[in-house]
Amino acid sequence: MGLISVTTSPRPFPAKLACLIGAFMFAVAAWQGFQRMEFLRAAETAAGQVVGVKAAGTQPQVLFHAGDMRINYLQGGLALGYAPGQAVQVRYLPERPAATAVVDDFLPLWGTTGLFAVLGACAGAVGLVVLRAQRAGRPRQ
Repeated sequence: MGLISVTTSPRPFPAKLACLIGAFMFAVAAWQGFQRMEFLRAAETAAGQVVGVKAAGTQPQVLFHAGDMRINYLQGGLALGYAPGQAVQVRYLPERPAATAVVDDFLPLWGTTGLFAVLGACAGAVGLVVLRAQRAGRPRQ
């Protein structure tokens, strides 16, 4: 009577899923980039001033004038290195200035798009490397 041996290998890394996640993140980055370009094409510029900083210095409170309106808004997202009293340029859509205002600087304008692109590249690269390693380890038929 023979002895039956059962070995279990660890579950393989879901490389195809990582590739799909990377592709999805790239698609989000492309969509956000397109939306930002459309915004910049239609946006007006105004002089503003940082009146306060919240969230450990990552969210400046900005005051600016759009026409006859005085707008005070909290810049969310990636906005680093601003100090109270600092002069800034603000971009906004004239039909909705309070809802669309953004500091005219690289990180507030492009930070989220860049973050999705980098995360997509990392996820896609990991997936492709693992797929290639898995295929290299298979016997040829």
